[in-house]
Amino acid sequence: GGDYFPWAFRQLKLGPLIGTRTWGGLVAACVPYPLVDGGYLTSPCGAVYDARSHWVAENEGVPPDVEVLQDAKAVAAGRDPQLEKAVAEALRLVATGGEKTPAEPALPVKARRPEARKAN
Repeated sequence: GGDYFPWAFRQLKLGPLIGTRTWGGLVAACVPYPLVDGGYLTSPCGAVYDARSHWVAENEGVPPDVEVLQDAKAVAAGRDPQLEKAVAEALRLVATGGEKTPAEPALPVKARRPEARKAN
């Protein structure tokens, strides 16, 4: 979810992304092969790509709409600058009506099995 969630959040236009760029890794590793020293060897087996066949966030990450760095001094004092900015932005959007709730998607069309043919 660290890369895919913010990417999907932006694609669905649910609101601004606040924080820092994500790390840029969505390729999944599968089938761990055990090694004699107790470690494992994995290989990539799945990734996420968009409707234009571009890899999603891979090696790039997802940039925020509003960049807010985590300040170590503030965090040590019990504050969270990213969360504080996100709450302030959410309150601003609610007050100004800046973001609209997306329409609910249509229900999926369910395929029906053809009726069994009657024997003559």
